[in-house]
Amino acid sequence: MRIPTSQPFTGPVQAATIQQSLQVLEQRELILPCLLFMASHRPCAFVVSQLLYMIAPLAAILGLQTCQDWAVVLSEKDGAAWLEQTLVAMACEGDKANQNK
Repeated sequence: MRIPTSQPFTGPVQAATIQQSLQVLEQRELILPCLLFMASHRPCAFVVSQLLYMIAPLAAILGLQTCQDWAVVLSEKDGAAWLEQTLVAMACEGDKANQNK
């Protein structure tokens, strides 16, 4: 899965983190549950991003380096919508792959 070029962030580290997270979701076949969660909680994305910014230093001490990257994506105006569109594209790719089997 390649991240689309119209992404709400600019850093290569952020892109790598998001791509790695999406690949894990795809491997575990959790794209549709994640899509449902994103669609139903999109209005809360900005609040969640601010909470992620707040806990990022503590998370870094505990070894979770990705909180800051997710906070950047969710704090952008179109970040949650972009993530939802990416998950829809991944779900469509998964459906096509299942139909070809």
